[in-house]
Parts: sequence; C-alpha cells; structure tokens
Amino acid sequence: MNIKILLLISFLCVQAVEKSQATDFYIKADDPAIQYMGRIDFSNPQKPSYSFPGISIKAKFNSSTIKAVIKDFGLGGEQTTNYYNVIIDGQFVQKLQVNAIDTLYLIATGLDASDHTVELIKRTESSVGKSSFFGFVISSSVLLPLDPMPIYKMEFIGDSWTCGYGNEISTNSPNTGFHSINEDNARAWGYTVAKKFNAQYNATAISGRGLYRNNTGSTTGVLPEEFNKTFPGQSSPLWNFNNYIPDLVIIHLGTNDFYPETVSSTDLLDSALFVNKYIAFVSDIRTKYGSSTKIICAFGNSKSDWWPTGLRHLSRWRNYVNATVNYFNTNSDNAVYAFELTVQSAPYGEDWHPTIVTHNQMANQIAPFITTITGRSASSYEAPLTYNTVTSIDTGIANDNKLIFYPNPTSGVFSLDGIDENISWEIYDSTGRSIHRGLGKTGNIESLKAGMYFVLLQNKRIPFVKQ
Repeated sequence: MNIKILLLISFLCVQAVEKSQATDFYIKADDPAIQYMGRIDFSNPQKPSYSFPGISIKAKFNSSTIKAVIKDFGLGGEQTTNYYNVIIDGQFVQKLQVNAIDTLYLIATGLDASDHTVELIKRTESSVGKSSFFGFVISSSVLLPLDPMPIYKMEFIGDSWTCGYGNEISTNSPNTGFHSINEDNARAWGYTVAKKFNAQYNATAISGRGLYRNNTGSTTGVLPEEFNKTFPGQSSPLWNFNNYIPDLVIIHLGTNDFYPETVSSTDLLDSALFVNKYIAFVSDIRTKYGSSTKIICAFGNSKSDWWPTGLRHLSRWRNYVNATVNYFNTNSDNAVYAFELTVQSAPYGEDWHPTIVTHNQMANQIAPFITTITGRSASSYEAPLTYNTVTSIDTGIANDNKLIFYPNPTSGVFSLDGIDENISWEIYDSTGRSIHRGLGKTGNIESLKAGMYFVLLQNKRIPFVKQ
C-alpha cells in the first residue's frame, strides 16, 4: 500500500472516529472543557495547529481508556520526529512518538473508575515539524471541568537554550548533532521557572536564531522577525498578541549572534547593531504587551571570557545587555532588567547545550530575582532528571520493536508476539471505525468481511489483510 493511501486512511480515521462503537466517544478539539497553553493557531478550532515547543493540551475525564487524535507533519527522521510527554493525574506516563501516517494514539488504558486528568506537552521545537490536534477518544460522552488555569503568565523568548535542545543527554563528548528524541522543553529552564511560580507558560524559542544574526551569520529569520508569526518561517497566520499578554517576559538571546566569531575571528559581532536591534525588540515587546509587563534581559550560561581565547564573549555580552537596559531605565521605563546566569560547566547535553541539571541551576538562579521584582514567591520545584513512569497504568507494548502480527493475510485466527497477556488491542477498518477489541496474544476475526484492517496497540498501528 503506498504512502498516499495510508495518509488518506489516517485522515479518514479522524473523520470516522465518531462512528466507532457506542462505548467510544469522540471529543472534538473545540470542546470548551479542553485547556490549551502556548502559541496555537485556532483559525480552525476543530484542528488547532502549532509547532513551538512546550504546547500543552489538558483535559479531565472519567474513562478507563483515553486516546488522542493527532495529525503530525514531521518527516520522521532523527531531527524531524515529534514527541510529547503524556501526563496522567500529574504523573509522567510515557514519551509519545508521533508520525505522519497514524492519527489515533492510545494514551493510557487500565485506569480506575474515577476522575482523571490528561496533559500532552510538546517536547520538541518548531523545526521538528507542525502538528494538528483533533481531539480525544474516551468511553464517556463528556469531558469534566478542569480547575482554572493559573492567572500569572510568563513568556520565554530565546534560542536552543530555551528550547531544551539535547537536554536529555549528559556527556563529556558533546559533538553529537541534534536528535529530537533527546529534547524535552518541559524540562528546560523556562518551563521550570514557570512551574516554580505556578504560571502559564509560553515558549517563543527557535534554535540557531539571534537578535540581528543567526548562528550561520544570516540576518534573515532572526528571532525579532519571527516573533510576529504563529509558525516560524511562515508568513501567515500572524500571531494575535491579544491572545496572550504575559506579566513577565524573559529574553535569552545573543548566543547565536556571537557564534560566527567561533568560526572566524574576523567575523566579529557588530556591537552597535546588536544593541540597537535589542532596543528595537524590547520596544516592540513593550508596545505589544503594555507598560505593566516586566521584561528581563538574561544573558550568560552559554558564553565565557576564556573561550574563544581573547574574544571575551561574556564581558562583551554583559556590556551590550546593560547598555540596552540602561536605555530604557534612563527613559523612565524601570520595568526592564538585566540578569546574568552563571557560565555552564561539564557535563553537557547535545552540541554543548545545557543538561537538565544545568537547566535546573539556571531556573534556581533567576527565581530569587523574579521574586524580588514581582513580589511573587517561588516553590522548590525542579525538573526531574529522569521520569518515573507510572507502572500501574497500561500504556502499551512491553517490547514494541519485536511486535509481530501473523499470519498476514489471515483467515480469521491471528497471533500477536511481543506483548503481554494483559495488553488490550483494538481493530479498525479502513474508514477508521473501531469494530473489534481483544486482550492478549491471540484473536479471532472470522466474522469480519475480507478487506484491509489495522490492529492498534498504543501508537503501534499494524495493517493486515483479512482473506
């Protein structure tokens, strides 16, 4: 079966999931009980789309099983596969890998008969690929009301440091290249700060981008240019800034403006251009968000004065940020601040980026300063270095890589190798209609008509032919 047919079947799955068995209910993405957080395009409210990291989709339900309907546009390579953290009742359940073919993903099953919350958090950044969310599938007809979202709002504007690039790796040999599976924005420093202050979180961050030039030396697509966009590199739709007006903005930009100097010592950063662009960007933020939004211009962590030798990146960056902040302070805007982060040390994440340990250190350094300027107290929250997966919830396959469906084609009786006897599965026809369910390593579908079907276990979708 070619890719076009598979994509068509996946799309039909979204349209037809409402027609599944009476015990399944399709809760569309525009249901008012679903809470969204992040820069999301709602021009079609039944399939909100997004690409920035840290996007959160949250709901409350009473069902033993919950599935998500997601259409993903990542290309599926090491740098272009999207991942989500699945959180059930505040506990990490799984790292969900999505793809451009499947649309229906089993989030959790085997839940007890009580109210539960689910949260999907997009771990990966915009360059990995865009996604569209279509809704949830549960065995009850309605979602339950969630507690209100936090009132206080934060926005973190930055580059790969704020994305969480490679933060799941810890190595002393960090020339690894980017792998999307190792990025978790929910354990980057910005998300951690927001959790400390019980704040809404918005990450407007793009790896490799700077204030006036990017790490490639290009001055096209710098972060201030992308700031108006819902999707980086896409001219429309523009972002409506009335959708989210933060109480606090934290900017961490400059790392990539300095980077060309590490390639060629003659390609020095233009200090006047850097400061002027920084002033223009902060002025733009001030215009969009108003005078009550506090703005912190953070720097450090990614640069030092000892490497590259003689270039004194940290001292120069400090001077440029202070010049920017002083411009606003001397012009009666005292809600713009500078904050210096400590230079990071080994071990590192991918490509010399911070590990989760370092991200926590960054969050802990800036939190007291935020308390000082806002009067808000911070909790002791730190991002977990490793996730303790909830083992009481059946989230899928014990050995995904060895899952085998046979015989294929089948006349009716089939076997599944690679799962435990207590794992449930579900069979869908080519329209996406759920037609049969079972448990364990064998099944019987002699009563089904001949044709193309799929067996679904977690996010593993295996096509087979019934003779």
